Amino acid sequence: MYSDEELIEDLQRVIDELGRAPTAREYNEHGVASASTVDRRFESWADALRSLGYEPQGTYTDEELKDDLQRVIDKLGRAPTVEEYNQHGIASHKTIDKRFE
Repeated sequence: MYSDEELIEDLQRVIDELGRAPTAREYNEHGVASASTVDRRFESWADALRSLGYEPQGTYTDEELKDDLQRVIDKLGRAPTVEEYNQHGIASHKTIDKRFE
């Protein structure tokens, strides 16, 4: 389990490494924890980035989110769990839930 401070330090490390705020997927590739862990701990991925003075990458269109969900389904060969989508998707499951509720 990572402390809030460790997660923020690691998120800043990834920002420094990439030279910009990472997407959730990029953080999954470069971070010590998962983007879903950061998302849960700080209420949202965007809030975690904003706490460091960064705005998250642009918003996704409905079509981009649907295409990405289909990409993850195709990759796994089945519908993903929340954790699997958070790990492989371009957004968090919260974004999908809010957009298509």
